[in-house]
Amino acid sequence: MEPDLSKSPSAGPLPSPAPEPGTLASDRYETDVVLKNGSTLHLRPVRPEDAPRLLEFIRGLSPESLYLRFLSVPNVDLARAEYLAQVDYANQFALVGETRHGIVALGHFFRDPERPDRAEAAFAVADALHGQGIGTSLLDRLARVALEMGIRTFEAEVLPYNRKMIDVFVSSGFDVRQRAEDGVVWFEISLEPTTTSVEKAAERARHAATASMQAFFEPRTVAVVDYGMGNLRSVSQAVMHAAQGEGVDVIVTSSPEQVRAAERVVLPGQGAMRDCMRELRDSGLEPAVLEAAAANGAIVAYPAFADHQANFRFLAGDPSEIGPWACFQPPLDAPEVFPDLVLVPLVAIDGKGTRLGQGKGHYDRVLGHQREHGALLIGVGWDVQKVEANIPAEPWDVQLDGFASPAGLEMFR
Repeated sequence: MEPDLSKSPSAGPLPSPAPEPGTLASDRYETDVVLKNGSTLHLRPVRPEDAPRLLEFIRGLSPESLYLRFLSVPNVDLARAEYLAQVDYANQFALVGETRHGIVALGHFFRDPERPDRAEAAFAVADALHGQGIGTSLLDRLARVALEMGIRTFEAEVLPYNRKMIDVFVSSGFDVRQRAEDGVVWFEISLEPTTTSVEKAAERARHAATASMQAFFEPRTVAVVDYGMGNLRSVSQAVMHAAQGEGVDVIVTSSPEQVRAAERVVLPGQGAMRDCMRELRDSGLEPAVLEAAAANGAIVAYPAFADHQANFRFLAGDPSEIGPWACFQPPLDAPEVFPDLVLVPLVAIDGKGTRLGQGKGHYDRVLGHQREHGALLIGVGWDVQKVEANIPAEPWDVQLDGFASPAGLEMFR
């Protein structure tokens, strides 16, 4: 689906140069989304320097996918990739989707110069990732950006046998109009959120989070890292009990190679957190743990406090400073991270997700802040910590979305 270049603001000369790095367009609109298979996709605005990687992505598309995207089989060269990578972030906008393997998705909108509250939208997704919800995520995110820029309607031209793209539009929950004309299907998509679109977005988030949790709790190999902090017998027995009969190989190891190779890594701690972090670093295992996280597309963040009264924030960066609670933490000016998923310790939890903690509401104030930014909150504990009676809720309590135990994952909402 490529816009009619004779009417597009991109006709003739290439779009005006993109803003310098660090400006509004480069810094905003980045987000991570969880796909149906539980993996994570990073969405961000396209940049001019993406052209070589976009060329690699386009050349990797099948002839059918190329035809469905461009309504022809285009000449795939660096000039086309440069054209797709150069937008002005106002009248033309594009998002790329990235995994650790590179760019795997691209979504554009092009404002109609004659009707500035409308734009034509187009999407492309790597063939191997069709059906994982990427097209829907691109549509949802581009719609939010477009609304901020005064665009109220997307238009799209789709071939009748492009069922996957048609399903993305029809199933989005937005108000959609369609008509068949000249061998194509024309879509008009109102970008104003509806009750249905909000409900469907929440449902997609729940399904994706469940998939990511299943991947987390159903690995094939788990490494319990022995970095010199106390007796690991109880920890390893707990992990082995949870994995019993599931074909999971649990190893207790101090080998960086085994840590890097494991699908899941358990870092047991005993005593003060500052001592655990120091021992992990001094043992030489910290780089292996960080590399294992990066290999799975994870960003490593640490809780950081400004003072004894402040709520902690998750900050990405080297935990090189000592915070007010005598724990290592990143500098307070490090980038703040909002996780898609927060695993929450607890004493007990009821069937509504009300959590009994250690009192004073320290976690709840942080959890409320994380939920405002879209985090899914999952309690973690043993089966016996799930109680039948309702736990009395304090005014500051934040109900969790689910509870994970050796018995499985139970979602409350």
